[in-house]
Amino acid sequence: MNRSWLPLFVALTLPATSARSVTLVEEGEARCVIVVPAEEQTLLDAAEDLQYHLQKMSGASVPVIHDPTKVQGVGIYIDTKPKTVHVPGRVFDRSVLWPDGYVIEVIQFDGKTGVFLSSPVTEGVRNAIYGLLEDHLGCRWFTIGSIGEHIPRRRTVTLDIPGNRVIAKPAFEKRGPWYNGNANRHLTRGEIAELNKWYRRNRRGEPRGTAGHGWHLYKPNELKQIDEDGDGVSDLAPVVDGKRDPAQTGNGLCMSHPQAVDIAARWFIDFFNARPEFDHWSFSQGDSMQFCECERCQAFGSNHGAHMLILSNRVIQRVNKVHPGKRITIMPYQATLEPPQEQLQANPNLNPIIVSMGVDQIAAKPESPRFRRQVERWMSILPRAWSYDYISWTSGPWPLFQTLERTRDFYRANGYTGVMDEYLGRNLGTDIHLWLSLKLAWNGQLHVKDLLDEFYPTYYGAAAQDLRGVYERIETQMLSIGPVTTSMTNIPRLYPLALVDECLADLARAKRKVADDPILVARVARDENCLKATRLWLRFWTTLGEANRTLNRQARMKAAGACRAYLDFFNNLNGTLTLGGGGMQVTAARLASGLEGSGTYFAKPSGNQPWPGPFRYYDFLDQGGKVTDAKSITGFFVGPQGLYLKPRAAGEIVYDFRTTADLVFAEAHFPGPRAGYQVALALALPNKIEVSLDQGTTWNAAYKNLDTSIPFYQHDITPHVRGHQQFLLKFSVENTTDQEILAFDKWVITGKTAQQVTQQKRRRKDAP
Repeated sequence: MNRSWLPLFVALTLPATSARSVTLVEEGEARCVIVVPAEEQTLLDAAEDLQYHLQKMSGASVPVIHDPTKVQGVGIYIDTKPKTVHVPGRVFDRSVLWPDGYVIEVIQFDGKTGVFLSSPVTEGVRNAIYGLLEDHLGCRWFTIGSIGEHIPRRRTVTLDIPGNRVIAKPAFEKRGPWYNGNANRHLTRGEIAELNKWYRRNRRGEPRGTAGHGWHLYKPNELKQIDEDGDGVSDLAPVVDGKRDPAQTGNGLCMSHPQAVDIAARWFIDFFNARPEFDHWSFSQGDSMQFCECERCQAFGSNHGAHMLILSNRVIQRVNKVHPGKRITIMPYQATLEPPQEQLQANPNLNPIIVSMGVDQIAAKPESPRFRRQVERWMSILPRAWSYDYISWTSGPWPLFQTLERTRDFYRANGYTGVMDEYLGRNLGTDIHLWLSLKLAWNGQLHVKDLLDEFYPTYYGAAAQDLRGVYERIETQMLSIGPVTTSMTNIPRLYPLALVDECLADLARAKRKVADDPILVARVARDENCLKATRLWLRFWTTLGEANRTLNRQARMKAAGACRAYLDFFNNLNGTLTLGGGGMQVTAARLASGLEGSGTYFAKPSGNQPWPGPFRYYDFLDQGGKVTDAKSITGFFVGPQGLYLKPRAAGEIVYDFRTTADLVFAEAHFPGPRAGYQVALALALPNKIEVSLDQGTTWNAAYKNLDTSIPFYQHDITPHVRGHQQFLLKFSVENTTDQEILAFDKWVITGKTAQQVTQQKRRRKDAP
């Protein structure tokens, strides 16, 4: 057996014994039984999975029983034992195996042989089952579902445990890479069950607890009680633009308020009193990044990272007086990613998750100088950290395997103890990337190259070299383009059409090589479909750019058709565990409705909203987006990320907003990132936004020289449009530089329509 697959051993003083080879199945006949407590469903499920693997491996039907006194032959004892047998592994303290390690022992007693799987926690016992299958019987689970299983076939199954005892604990306490909601959006319940089974088989695990966004601990009733100035707004609500904003409570917080620590500490103490089984719980800011701007908070620390750390230190110190050893989870993330400038030290029971949002997600993390500095500074302050990186933000192919190991080595060298990377899409390579991540997290002695050297021939058989070539060529191309942002405009550079076509030809040849094996054909076909989808997306993206550069409405319909062809192909693969949403799919889905829709004419609601009521129009403007919805455009030219201007040039674009004859616009505004919108208004300076109510004869300036780089809630144009059934909206930008600039990047307008009130209705309403 490849030694790299053996578990990470813990050196303990234990009596030496000579190893015994244990026969579990002989010539297809079971020589063992599986013994598992009847009351523990988690272990029952895992025991049945062990039974399944032994049957697939040898053809033998291995019984599962619950009474350890009824064993015939070898017993595989899962968290149980005969009363008279001493099993050392069952008395191990959890700290030795933290958090979910295990012991596998071969013990002889009363003329019998038993294989004992033990751990202080249920999750550890389950890991022992899969450690037995993977590390000692050679099973692998490369990808989700039965298509990804590798179960060695042998009529006789023997088990060899070195020294009759293996003590295994994970290299990382947190092993939680995960596919997010976009990646899983189209999965059935059965497929979600398969995904979760795949996680369990690969020993995904962690200390018990949760990590998420939002200071949701601050209950509204408690907040209302803290109102010393009597203005009806909680004093714990954050100050925004000079006043406390109750709408941001839960996302934002006045961290310096004297009672902030009291309320949070009391919540955690009550929580751990009620739920002592949890090791940690979340205490992290919300996604909106809305921090209090009051003078006291400004003086609280050198930056938002310091504010977060000071508050969290005070809370956990209070909690640990009642609950020693319990942790709270915090997130150095976006605005809090910059470490404190002053000399601070984190409490040992803070559980930080360092989130690499805004960092290059293609290259290895130590190759990003600023992030490297931030990590190294934070790790001089923190007791530990878990990584939170973003994988497959394109939702396209993602065979970036070598950077995974370099990133993991960097994290480990700096004191990280966990990984909870978020996979934003599923495509060629993402299952393998996640599988590699779990292998490295369990056993820090493994290397990506060794794992891949086994993966390719085991998974693809005679097509191994062809598939390895495909994966490696795509990886090389992705790494060659240098640091990139997470803009969809980078996709044609990451996956050039010529490269995709070459890889598809290689996959077709690979399928022919394994034509006699349906499983191998299905594995290659899954990757082939991933690249076919990528090709359809590239065709749509190219067609959209051509339509917008020529401002050709007919060509736009061709782009809409190409977009629909991609989405139809994508959706037809639902139920095959081939593709998951995010990135490319989300972009196409958003643009499809816009390209095929009614543009800036609003006659019905968005989604399930009432009508008349809310309306919304947005445009990323990537490749021109929906620019052909405009009434007119001058000066601008379409580029990858939006509308550009030549040096010393000016541009104007006009949109005609209308609703039905019986309705009027009651509200209209441009929401910003502080309101949770990623597609916020982005205009270069100098600029102007104007409204016309008479088809462009006269224009009223709503905003002039608006600095959209400053985070905002919304810019309101309601006073200019209220009560009107139609209005023109004009954006103007001037390029005063000698360089070409991105002048108009993205924008969104939201508001409400209302029933038109006629003069006759007004007279009736005013009548006595």
